[in-house]
Amino acid sequence: MIILKEFFQNLIDPSWLFRSVYYLQLKSAIILSIIFLLVIITGIIFWFVLSKYEKTRTLLYQDLKEKIFTSLIVYGIIGLLIVFVAYEAIPYLSMPFWLILWFILFIIWKVKTILYYYLVFQNKIKNFHEAKVLSKYLPKERKK
Repeated sequence: MIILKEFFQNLIDPSWLFRSVYYLQLKSAIILSIIFLLVIITGIIFWFVLSKYEKTRTLLYQDLKEKIFTSLIVYGIIGLLIVFVAYEAIPYLSMPFWLILWFILFIIWKVKTILYYYLVFQNKIKNFHEAKVLSKYLPKERKK
């Protein structure tokens, strides 16, 4: 826990942020590993929930499911790799900078996914329902 406390206190110090070797204590590594495993488990849960929802509704949810699942699994695995490298104190790969970069990119990707959901996906659903309502008034193809 001391290392995590040190980590958050030294975020603005470039000499600490870019030092070549950063050693992560066992307790801190376990806590971060649990967090990254929860990210992976959340991705798997989203996969199953949206798969069931996709079967009952439409294939519109497939794109959303792939975006959420892929981002959570990828960032969870990368986070576990960062923790492993920091715990083993591998030079240059265990710099605290990588964990900060991971966090910033994770937030950016989540904001992009949320924006996609509210700006693009909601319009797709609305257009799909409008087309579904209008389709019953359109002429059907004739059987030959």
